[in-house]
Amino acid sequence: MSKEIIWLIIAGIAALIAAPLIYLGLHNQVRILLASGFALFTFSMLITPFLCITAKKK
Repeated sequence: MSKEIIWLIIAGIAALIAAPLIYLGLHNQVRILLASGFALFTFSMLITPFLCITAKKK
């Protein structure tokens, strides 16, 4: 598999992990869960634009 596909898979898994962290952080008022979920979700959402910007033109 190419590096781009691997990064997109990692981003998808990170988004799946981040959503429950954000929910639990908001529901139980635990700021560290909320902050880590938000950071992980932000990381996963920035992968695709980063890959588009750094992609080689064919």
